[in-house]
Amino acid sequence: VTPLAGDNNMANNALQHCFVTVNSFDPNAKEVQPAGPIPPNQEWLTYTVHFQNTGNAPAQNIYVLDTLNQNLIVSSFTLLAASHENFTQVFGNVVRFNFPNINLPDSTNDEPNSHGWVQYKVRVAQGLPNGTSITNTAYNFFDFNPPVATNTTVTDVLFTVSTQTLENKLEFSLYPNPAHASATVAWVLKANAKVSITIHNALGQEVMPAIAADYETGPHQFTFSTLPLPSGIYYLNVKADGYSTTRKLVKM
Repeated sequence: VTPLAGDNNMANNALQHCFVTVNSFDPNAKEVQPAGPIPPNQEWLTYTVHFQNTGNAPAQNIYVLDTLNQNLIVSSFTLLAASHENFTQVFGNVVRFNFPNINLPDSTNDEPNSHGWVQYKVRVAQGLPNGTSITNTAYNFFDFNPPVATNTTVTDVLFTVSTQTLENKLEFSLYPNPAHASATVAWVLKANAKVSITIHNALGQEVMPAIAADYETGPHQFTFSTLPLPSGIYYLNVKADGYSTTRKLVKM
């Protein structure tokens, strides 16, 4: 932001906005930073909600509804930045980002200017149990059209465990991936341990019965049918004596 003359605070004159891009990009999406598991003493999570007018005419009014997870401290909500002028309302744990008279162009006639976003941060409740999942989904409303749901972000709270320690406990593989009719989890234990396996969808919902049992040192495997699962992306989580690791599973 310029000019600098007469500016009482030059520290807020620049904004750097970064996005993590993986493969194709959903124009109505939500992301969280830091990505991946967080330690139990993580103080803040930063969320960015993206939206795009994929209709065939400009969107006059847009608003975004975002329900904050119960493991986030609503009173700490802080709006950081947005692509367009807006005003924000907080009702309980529901945040509404309003973009009145935004007149956002449609992607057919003006794709580069058909995008928008809003970013905020919020504190994480402290003392959460190991393995707690913090999920969040936003809904984008374009004029009087039905809402467009974003993906669901999933942030797992995990105690800090060095890679060396985790590898000493558990090594596992998942194949085939992508899977069609079935998939196999194979693991090798370097010490006796209680192992549990769960599979969740993008909403964080458990979609297949979990297995949990005590296993001895050595190789083991578990094959399960993926036929009941609709095509999409799932997350397979393996835990061994409190240590946890997750792999993405693609169902074709």
